[in-house]
Amino acid sequence: MMQAEPPQVSGGAHVATQQTTTLIDDIDGGKADETVAFGLDGARFEIDLNRKKAAALRKSLAGFVAASRVVKPESTMRRQNRKATNGQASGPLPAQIRSWAVGQGIEVPARGRIPETVRAQYLSTHAE
Repeated sequence: MMQAEPPQVSGGAHVATQQTTTLIDDIDGGKADETVAFGLDGARFEIDLNRKKAAALRKSLAGFVAASRVVKPESTMRRQNRKATNGQASGPLPAQIRSWAVGQGIEVPARGRIPETVRAQYLSTHAE
């Protein structure tokens, strides 16, 4: 059986890296045991909790969860698409925002997603 050689840096020294993730309880700052994900009003949330608090959160939501429907991501996307008119997204085009931002001396990436802060600045100055 062959073993892989450990990574080396210049000079031939072997280097090993180990990363550890420690969860901190978002309520009291103590040790957390898990990350609990949930959604409310169209927003998704995550919170790191110890076992006792995670169980308490689930217990407090149990009645609401039992009476609710599970929404599949696919149906969520369809609902969002219905809000757009004629299949087109509403709002300014990214090229318009980029052009405005460059004219204002604001740095924006040439490609990809425009930061939400820049979009918000554009919308606040172009309110109708």
